[in-house]
Amino acid sequence: MKKEDFLILAGKIAEGNPTDEDILIYNTYLNQIQNEEQGWHEDTMGNPQLINDELKERVDQLKDLPVQKIKKNPSHLQLIGLAASILIVFAIFLTYNNRPDIPHQTILSKKAIVPGSNKATLTLANGKQIILDHIENGKLANEKNILISKSRNGELTFQSVDEEKETNSADLLSKNIVSTPNGGQYQVDLSDGTKVWLNAKSTLKFPSSFKGGKTRQVELTGEAYFEVAKNPEVPFIVSSNQMKVKVLGTHFNIKAYDDEQQSSTTLLQGSVSLSSAHGQALLKPGQQGLLNQQTGKLAVSAASDGGEGAIAWKNGDFMFVNEDIYTVMRQISRWYDVEIEYKGNFKDLQFRGEISRFKNINEVLKLLQLTDAVHFKVVGRRIIVMT
Repeated sequence: MKKEDFLILAGKIAEGNPTDEDILIYNTYLNQIQNEEQGWHEDTMGNPQLINDELKERVDQLKDLPVQKIKKNPSHLQLIGLAASILIVFAIFLTYNNRPDIPHQTILSKKAIVPGSNKATLTLANGKQIILDHIENGKLANEKNILISKSRNGELTFQSVDEEKETNSADLLSKNIVSTPNGGQYQVDLSDGTKVWLNAKSTLKFPSSFKGGKTRQVELTGEAYFEVAKNPEVPFIVSSNQMKVKVLGTHFNIKAYDDEQQSSTTLLQGSVSLSSAHGQALLKPGQQGLLNQQTGKLAVSAASDGGEGAIAWKNGDFMFVNEDIYTVMRQISRWYDVEIEYKGNFKDLQFRGEISRFKNINEVLKLLQLTDAVHFKVVGRRIIVMT
């Protein structure tokens, strides 16, 4: 390939429209730039240092370009324009030097590791447990004037059967619990009309009814997307780790896993107020509140892609926006219920891209590996990540 052809190919990838063949050719050629002994022919391909410098300049020019919205394609990884990295050819100038010489292939699992599905356990206030993915649709229980049902769509609903009946104050303190395991997700419709989508490895605690209370309080561990029913007189409050989110009626996502360095609240619609032991903040749509779980400090920043990236999981996708490999693999670990092991130095690696959460894990790993920055070995339900 000549220098001019390679630069045209680089531009095609930067625009977000390459084929799998384009990606493989690009990575092969790029490796040759970094290692002249692999067959670099300067007479036809040009000076490798000059091309490397030109590529750096072109990538830098992408920093101010808006992120492209990519149409879904079930056959391969969704690409989007980059600031300083491209998912498929990410870390071009950071990771190719001094890499160990290992085979560029993924050792895959012979037995398919399938994606997650609707799985959850409901623990009623009286202690009774119901495995939701194993029980038939329809009425599940009638607890203190609240009808609990499972719909055909796999939703868990809490519905008042007597609007006139007062709720005992003790009932507001008694909490039901819905928990999703690794490899699970579930939707819960609360008695006030609020809808909650739980991601994998998450727990929501809530009363059967909010009627008669001055606030609507729930507790979250893990990740959930909320569409809160409006009620200006009775604020909706979510407690998660060290942070409280207070709203009247709005759409937002909370990510508060114990194994993450920070919790995040991303606002899509309306307004929310955040509070922690070290401060308060008011979010506007498209903003994100970040709580450092070690220091307790609270900060506000613009959410990537206007907040769409934060709820990609709810829409059935993985979306990585300049994420490090550890963040990427934690998401994969929770959704596919697998263990992760690391071998190598992954400093400065960042991924940016989108792919369906409902692909077989082998497909996801193959596509991630097209970066040529990471490689994988699957042993049972353990994934070994290698440089």
